[in-house]
Order: sequence, then structure tokens, then C-alpha cells
Amino acid sequence: MSNVTPEDLISYLYGETDATRTAEIESALSANWALREKLSVLQTSMHRLDKAKLSSPSEGVLNSIMAYAQSAVAYDAKGALAHSQDALAHDTQGVVAHDTQGGGEKSAQSGLPQPPGAR
Repeated sequence: MSNVTPEDLISYLYGETDATRTAEIESALSANWALREKLSVLQTSMHRLDKAKLSSPSEGVLNSIMAYAQSAVAYDAKGALAHSQDALAHDTQGVVAHDTQGGGEKSAQSGLPQPPGAR
């Protein structure tokens, strides 16, 4: 007889165990009162969950969650951008890099765009 875990008992309750495992669990249940108690608690929880009336969150709650998620993504993107700019400045210290988007050059020391031809 193998060890029966709470996950095994849940699978057993939902009929997700094969015939061999079901027989092992039932054998363990007949020999172990503590395991029967665990099964009873799981059965009670399962029945309570089945009876629970679930409702969707309000539109205000959903909007708050979405706003928070969007701000977290924006913050993370800013942090990633700042990190990559710092890394570039550190890697190219003292070197003037060409700014391909603005048509000018960037000073690696300041990281600020410089007008074309300024050094």
C-alpha cells in the first residue's frame, strides 16, 4: 500500500483516479481513521464550494484591477528603459554614439541627445 496524499484524496473525490489507485486509496481509508477524517473534511469543503453563490466582481473593481495592471506595465517598461540606457552609458563611457532616431549624436557620458555636429 502506497502513501495517500491530500492531492490523491481530491483526485479520488472527483473520480480522477484509475482503478488500481482507487483500490489503494480505499484500502488505506479502511485501515486509517485519520485519513478518513481528512477525506471527510475534503468532502465537506467540496460540498460547501458547490453550494457557494459566486458572483462576478463589480465593474469598478475590474476597472481598478486593469488600471493597476496598466500602471505596473508602464512602470516596468520605464524601469527596463532606464536600465538599458544606464547600461549603454556605462558600456560606452567617453564614446559618442550616433542617435539613429533623432538624427543627432548622444553623449555617452550624459545620455542626452546632442545637436548634430556638437561634440
